Amino acid sequence: MFEMTDIESIFNMAAVNVKVNDIDKKAIITNPAINEFEERYIHTLDVIGQGDKVTYESEHYLVIAESVTKRHGKFKTLMRHCNHVFEIPGEVTEVLVRDENGKVVLDDYGMPEYDYIQGEPTLVPSIIDNKNFSIDGKQLRVPVNEIIIVVQDNEKNQKGFVVNKEFDLMGKRWKVLNQDYTKVGLIILTCERIASKA
Repeated sequence: MFEMTDIESIFNMAAVNVKVNDIDKKAIITNPAINEFEERYIHTLDVIGQGDKVTYESEHYLVIAESVTKRHGKFKTLMRHCNHVFEIPGEVTEVLVRDENGKVVLDDYGMPEYDYIQGEPTLVPSIIDNKNFSIDGKQLRVPVNEIIIVVQDNEKNQKGFVVNKEFDLMGKRWKVLNQDYTKVGLIILTCERIASKA
């Protein structure tokens, strides 16, 4: 019977370097049956959760299946390639304008002047589909003029993709209709195409 140290030794010989939520990890990556999406199995010694972002060979993936128990001494789950990266603008900060001596600059009415500085944008790897999206064999059908966007569930994405948020994608204007949190670790957004702003 294999001991845990034997399993770890064998695992480490076959493992490659990946990042899970931007933290270096060792994993074994295998291919499932070929289908229209780039999907891979990821095997780890530590638990990996649904919604975790995996960076493998400079590409981003989202884990789309739960993995709560070990199989043969390791965890195994399914990840799907992120076919789009959103750029969410950084927060805007209000800063007092000062002169070369550090004194606050006032306007014609004696009120302080402000500069508005745009913070660094956040890059959000995502899965986008305009036909259907399935997790665990259950498919969400998408009507014409709608898309499904799947992103990692975190505070920035919850705020960045609120209902009625509008954004440009693929040369068209879209609006978030719904945020679905039924899959732990993931936000499944339903978005509809709207008329572009003039």
